[in-house]
Amino acid sequence: MDINGEELLKFQLARNVTQLYKTFLVMVEDLNKENEIAFQKLKRQIPSHTSSLDCANYFDDAKMEYVRKKILDAGNGCIRTMSGEMEKFDINVNITDKE
Repeated sequence: MDINGEELLKFQLARNVTQLYKTFLVMVEDLNKENEIAFQKLKRQIPSHTSSLDCANYFDDAKMEYVRKKILDAGNGCIRTMSGEMEKFDINVNITDKE
């Protein structure tokens, strides 16, 4: 089977980096949800200070979007950097069917 080794490697690297930053996104979403649950509990315990608690919660929707964008930018930047670095190599792939 004749295959472009560089394109195959670029695809596999991009796929794995994408999976990594998707995992980071899920983790940040989990943290955001846990933060929201914790603040809701506080608001139920001290309802007279709800507005103060809202001010204390820095992990709001805007912060979540900021962190999400940073993760996506870092992942995409990593993929671009690796793709550019691969230009320095000659890659040959020999795929054998081992059935």
